[in-house]
Parts: sequence; C-alpha cells; structure tokens
Amino acid sequence: MRLLRERGNMRRQMQEADSAYMRKIGLPEVIDVVLQRLLKNKPYGQIELWEEIMASCRDELRKLQKKPPMVLKEAEDVVRNVANGRGTTDDLLDVYKRTSPTAFTVAVYNSMQHKRLQDGRRRRSISSLSLASSTDAEIYDFLTTEIHRHIRVDDVHFFLQDHDSEVLYDPRSPENRSRRGVITAAASSKQTVYDTPNQGTGRLLTACPVLSEQDSVLAVVVLERVQAFDSFEKVKLQEFAVIASEILVVHQLKQQCEASSNQVTVLLDVAHRLSSELEVNSLTRTIMAVSRDLLQADRSTLFLVDNERNELWSTVADGTTEIRIPRNRGIAGTAASTGEALNIRDAYSDSRFNDAIDRQTGYRTNSILCMPMKDRYGEVIGVTQMINKKNGSPFNTNDQRLLAAFSAQAAVAIENTRLFQKTEESKNLFFSVLSSIKSLILTLDQKGKLISSNHDPKEWGIDFLEKEMRTKPYTTWFRTEVVLPQAGLATVDLHRQTSGQGLGGRKHSLSLKSSTFVNGLLRDSIQKCYETGKEAFVTDYEYVLHSGQKPLTIDFRTMALRSFDGSQTGVVVVVDDNSKQKQMLTTLGKYLSPGLAVAALEQGTQLGGQELPVTTLFVDIRQFTSLSESLSPTEIVETLNKYFKLMGESVLEYGGIVDKYIGDAVMAVYGVPFGHKDDAEAACSSALAMRSRLETWNKERESDGEKPIRMGIGVNSGEVIAGNIGFDKRMEYTVIGDGVNLASRVEGATKMYALDILVAEDTYDTVTKNGSDKVFREIDVVRVVGRRNPVRLYELQGDFLHPVTEEQTMINEDYELGLAAFKAGDWKEALPHFEANPNDGPSTIFVKRCKDFILKPPPVWKGVWDLTSK
Repeated sequence: MRLLRERGNMRRQMQEADSAYMRKIGLPEVIDVVLQRLLKNKPYGQIELWEEIMASCRDELRKLQKKPPMVLKEAEDVVRNVANGRGTTDDLLDVYKRTSPTAFTVAVYNSMQHKRLQDGRRRRSISSLSLASSTDAEIYDFLTTEIHRHIRVDDVHFFLQDHDSEVLYDPRSPENRSRRGVITAAASSKQTVYDTPNQGTGRLLTACPVLSEQDSVLAVVVLERVQAFDSFEKVKLQEFAVIASEILVVHQLKQQCEASSNQVTVLLDVAHRLSSELEVNSLTRTIMAVSRDLLQADRSTLFLVDNERNELWSTVADGTTEIRIPRNRGIAGTAASTGEALNIRDAYSDSRFNDAIDRQTGYRTNSILCMPMKDRYGEVIGVTQMINKKNGSPFNTNDQRLLAAFSAQAAVAIENTRLFQKTEESKNLFFSVLSSIKSLILTLDQKGKLISSNHDPKEWGIDFLEKEMRTKPYTTWFRTEVVLPQAGLATVDLHRQTSGQGLGGRKHSLSLKSSTFVNGLLRDSIQKCYETGKEAFVTDYEYVLHSGQKPLTIDFRTMALRSFDGSQTGVVVVVDDNSKQKQMLTTLGKYLSPGLAVAALEQGTQLGGQELPVTTLFVDIRQFTSLSESLSPTEIVETLNKYFKLMGESVLEYGGIVDKYIGDAVMAVYGVPFGHKDDAEAACSSALAMRSRLETWNKERESDGEKPIRMGIGVNSGEVIAGNIGFDKRMEYTVIGDGVNLASRVEGATKMYALDILVAEDTYDTVTKNGSDKVFREIDVVRVVGRRNPVRLYELQGDFLHPVTEEQTMINEDYELGLAAFKAGDWKEALPHFEANPNDGPSTIFVKRCKDFILKPPPVWKGVWDLTSK
C-alpha cells in the first residue's frame, strides 16, 4: 500500500509540474489537452512513462521510415515554432492529423525537453554567478551536493582538467592525478562510461565528462554506487553535466581574471623592486628571489651572457655554487642560443639536461622553465631558469607568459644597471682623466661662475677657494690692478697670437682691448667668448700670480661650453703652464729637431715602439783614419764638430732629425715622429745640400792648406720600428729594422762605385712618382751583404738648385747604353760605351766586368751583382 501511495503521489506531482511548466512556456491549449489525456490513460510513473514514450517513438519511427508523410524532425520543428510564438494552433492540428499520436507525442515531448533544458541552463547560470568567488574546493563541494540531491550515489569524485599538462587532477588533492582508466577513457572519448566494475570495492563506476560549448573537456565526474544507472538517471546525469559545465566555465573565467589582476599587481611591484637596484650582483639576487616567488618555483637561477668568453655565468646560483656553462650547451644554453623559451616537463627525458649537479647535491630536477632575456636590440643578455614548481606540477603556459613578462622587466633592469655602471665608470674616468691632465681646465656657467675645476686653482695663482669661485664670477678671480711701471710687472702684448679656430672651422682673430690691467687679456678673452661664442687661443702669455712671484708663461684657450642642442651654456678655459716646457724645449732643441723636441715634451720618454714608413740617410767620411793621423786630438774634434754642423744643418733644413753620431758617420731619419709624403724627397734634398756645403768648406780648407774631406751618402726608404730603446736610466729614441740596415749598406756601396750619393730603388720610386726635379742615374742591381733580395741602386746627381753639368749628361748617355747591353748579356756591345768615360767610377767597374765575362761568361746570368763587403 505504501508503494502504491508513493507512485500515486509521484504521478500527481509529475502531472502538476508538467502542467505548470507548459503554462509557463505558453504552449497552446491543444498540446496541454493531448498531454493530459496521455498522462491520465495509464498510471505510469515518470520512469515508466519515459520508457513507454521512447518505445512508442521507436515503433512510430519504424513506421515513418516506411511511410514518411512527415518525419519526426519536421513535427518537432512545427511544435517548437508554435511554442516560440512563430506558429498557430491550426499548424499543430495539421501535424496531429498527419501523424500518429505516438509520433506527435514524441515531437511535443522533445520540444518540451529542449525548452526546459534551455530555461534550466539560464536559471543555473544565474546561480553559478553567485559562485564566482568560490575556490576549487568550494566548487567541488557544491557540485557534490547537487549530485547527491538528484542522483542516488555512494561516492562522488571530481577530476578537473589541467589543459597545460593534459592531466586530470582532484582539486581537493592536486597531487592526486589520473592518467588512465575509466576517467581517462571518458575524457578522451568525451562520452559517459557507465557501470564499470571497481575491482577494489565491488561497486560500479560511472565517469561522465563535463564539456564546454567548444566541446573541450573541463572535468570528469566519477560516481560510485552498487546498482547500475537506469535511463532516467542517465538523463539527469547529462543535465547535471550541463549545469556543471556552466559553473566551471564561469569559475575558470573568474580565476583567469583574478590571476591576470594579481599578475599585473605583482609585476608592478616587481618593476618597483627591480628599478631600485643599481648594482649587478644585488640585482641578480633580487631577480632570482622575485622570480622564484612569482612562479612558486623551488629554485631559480639567473644566467648572464659573457660575450667575451662565449659562456653563461651566474654570480649566485640559488642553492648551489657558482655555475659557468658554454653558451650553446644544456637547456639554458639552448635558450640563450636560439632566443626561444623552453618548457621542459620532464628534465631527465630531455637529452640536453645535465644531471651532474643533481648527482652532486642529491637534488631531483623534474621540470624546467627557461626564458631568454633580451635587450632593446633583441640580443640575448641572459636566461632566467626556474626549476620544479612547489606543488609538484610542471610549469604551464600561464607560468611561461608570466615569466616572459617578468624577464622583459628584468632585462630592462639589467640594462639600466649596466648603463648606470658604465655612466659611473665614464664619470670616474672623466674626472680621473681631467685630474691627470696637467692643464688647468675651468668650466664656467652662464653667469661666469665656476662649475668644475680639475686642479686646485690656488696652485695657479688664483687666490680664491674653489667653493668661493662657485659663488663669484670670473671677473673677481684674476688680479687686475692697473700696471705700474715701477712694479716691474710684465706688460701685455695685445696682438700676441690671438688667432683661433671657430666652430665652423674658419680661422679668425680676436680684437682684445684691455692692456692696462694685469691678466686683462685672459679676462677679456673669456668675456669675448661669452659675447661671440668663438674660440680663441693665446700662446706665450705672461700670467701674473697673486703672490707676486715670477709670472708664468702660459698658453690659454677659451671656447664655448655647449649643450646637446648646440646652445651655449657657458665657457671652458684651458690653461697650460709653459714655463718649464719653454726651458726644456730650448735645451732639447740642441739635440733634436723642433718637431721631435715638441713630441718628446708632449709624450714624455715613453714614445713607444711603432712601425712607420721613414727614409733613412747615412753619411760617412771617406778615409777618416788617414785624415786623423795628420791631426791632433783637438783638431780632430774641431774638424768633426764643423763637419757635423754642416751635415746637421742640412738635415734640419729639410725636416729630418739627427738620430745619432756613429764615430765619423751621421745617421738621419725623415718621417719620425710625424710622417710626411715628401720625406724621401726631403732626404734627397738634404743629401744634395750636404754635398754642396761640403764642397764650399773644402774650398776653404784647401785655401788654408788643409786636405779636402770626401764623404759617401746612402739613402733608403721603408718600414722601420721607431721608439725608445734602452732602459729607464738611459733611453734613446731611434729607428731599427731592415730599412735602416739597407741604408747603411747603400752608403757602403758608394766606396766601390766611387760616388758621393746612392739611393735605393724604394727611395727612387717614391721621389720620381711625385714629379720631382731630382736627377738620377741607374747604377746597378746588387745583393748586399746580409740580404737575400737584390736592390737596384741609383746615383742622385742633382736637382733644380744643384744642376747637372753637360759633361755629366753625356756620360749618363753612354752609361745608359752600356748598362742596357750589359743587362742583356751582350758584354761586347756594352764594353765600348763604358770605355768612353774612363774617369767615371761606375763605368770603370763595368769595363772590368765586361772583359771578365767576355773571357768567361757566367753559367747563369740574372743581371745581379753580389757585394762582398759592407
């Protein structure tokens, strides 16, 4: 009896619910009548009614397949249109007449279920919004309660889908992950797997996937009970899956929004923390700590790129000692080389992973996330490496996006830190350089007050403290009282080298008016620079000290101080004390040419060694031993000093330097320390000047009854090493190398050919290609002692200032013809041309060679003569 009462109550409740629902959705009255009649004919329960309707549908569908006046879907469409207000009662009656009662009933029921499902989704979506603030566990509890409310089950489990790892996990126990079995089967097939026996409990497991509108798996609901699911429960389970889908979608959207908001907040905080660090090691530690906390990682390491060593290095390897690895090796090296992020879910399955550190420390690396850091030019400057998430799961795409954003900020911070360090280094270097400069450098602002000074102004006679000069203009710094004759102070020359070079590169002169005040020219030069912005340079200016001591000889330059946009913001004054330099220059001028003396003063003794193209000249007295035998020691010194004076003047006259005196020989160099394109020409001019001066002196000596002096000159051009040679107690600036040795050998060859001046072919080529007026005669091709390569020798005979005689010109013509035949191996043809000039030294030598070769020709003739002496 109790069972009958329950079934009657169920039937009445079902009838009332269905009637209320149909009234709510506004179905036409005729449908209400048909359904009420169907429900009253038999006392079916809800489940039995559903099964009866479905059985009738199957029977009716079979009939309709044989006789399809109107298919079921067409009937459903008509009923659905009427329900939505797009049809009339006549349309329903027409359908009813043309179909069987069962087919019509199925169409109405299916339409009713579709409408009910739509309204149910709307209601439950509103309910799900109230759960938007819930956690995963709260969602789990809510859905579990809903399952128990509608379906009788013994136990319920939810497994949410981790889309990054494609693994289902229990939200109440994230470490509980499912990778196989009925749960995975339901997720992969996207179909409910019913009534699978559980070997452990003896119950039946039903796994129902919860799908999104895009048909992706959100979760899997696992129900455990003793009896199998009937058809009605299966429908209820599917309706619940729809409700759960909407709730999970809203919940996931809410979590994504919260995560994005939190990430923005965290990244802003990170940006503030990173921007406050200006030291690389401290910044590295901050980056590692923040990144580890941000991603909830177990360990983090920041590798920076060492471009010089092509390595990645970490100043602080979190949890281990310092690490250095090749830039292209390992997982971090791959990220640095490719510039791409690497998300390794299983480190030990990746061949690039090196487990050596794990073996040393006992640590277990599971997952790794590496993100390259790039500068504003796209170059990789480092790699951030995260190891193992604390919850045991691998790093997901959200972690990767978050680390990418963080790494971008970290890269900017590292660049800023490096830029700050470079700026500090440049600043320190700048002040260090300024302090090492002997010149006094003053920078003045627009009001004429001091901005900076590289030396104490008091050392330069300015009786002001530096802090006072910052508050008072320059017009008060210098001693400017009226000059009194009895004071014995130096007067100021208004027109003394006040030429300068302006901003446009043009030379100009300043018109300075003041001459009645001490140091007036310096003060007026500064004022003029403020007015015109033009640069001025004054040399050898007598600067009067406040102390009344001896004035300083200074050079000073005034120039505009300009900003980046070119506008004038002040004045720069550079002052050089030339008092000691002037004295030293006078002393050095006795030993060096002016150019080398200036270079020595500017660069000190450490002129260094450098390879330079120079021309070297050697001049030696012939038969000096026999000459000195007839002279006393005093006369020898006097003779040499006179000779050296003539030779030295000839060298200095054309810009050369007297490198050294070697006994009675002089070595001169052209092109050091500053080279010129006409150095070879200058050396040839010096050689002709030496011969001319010696001829004049010999006339004086012969008139005094003294023997004439003969000399030989050798010139060669080529690369040499120029610099200081010696040690700190005794240094000598000189040149060494093959070019110097060859010049000495060429000078030695003048003895054999009985000539005054011989030049090597490099000098000849350099001089003649520039269109020189020098006159040369080719002499011979020889191989000098100590040198394998032959060299062609030329006699320097004269130029415009030292014209060649007609007699010498005729000799040259005969010699040229003879030399051509000699080179060709026609010694009989060459012999008469050489014999035509018996007083010519080279011709005499070739006469002997021709006769020897006529009697005994050489086995192989190459036109080269080997010299056997220096």
